[in-house]
Amino acid sequence: MSETAPWLILACALFNLGFGVFHLLFWRLLSWPASLAPAGGLNRAVAQTLNLMLCYCFFAVALALVLAGDGAVGRGLALFGAGFWLLRAALQPVFFPMRRRYSVILLAVFVAGVALHGAAGLGLDP
Repeated sequence: MSETAPWLILACALFNLGFGVFHLLFWRLLSWPASLAPAGGLNRAVAQTLNLMLCYCFFAVALALVLAGDGAVGRGLALFGAGFWLLRAALQPVFFPMRRRYSVILLAVFVAGVALHGAAGLGLDP
């Protein structure tokens, strides 16, 4: 396996950091918790808790990528990230109507995440 360019690992970290921040904005963007009220108290609590835990994971992976660098551990984390974004891309058309522009845009961003993390994990330097 070839050496990964340090900028690719940093780009992966920034990608995950950006999604952590994006998810923290859900309270404002999606009018939480008011828009979750029809789902009931338990579902509202679960959705918000899971979102905060996902934010933690995004931030932790971003930090781990920076700390691990472009060695084997960093490449392994990047491959983990490629799998995460591949699964997220696959789930987009299942749970979100693809007739909406934001769904198509998000799908493209998730696929870009697969490519970015995959390139870093495989040691490619585009």
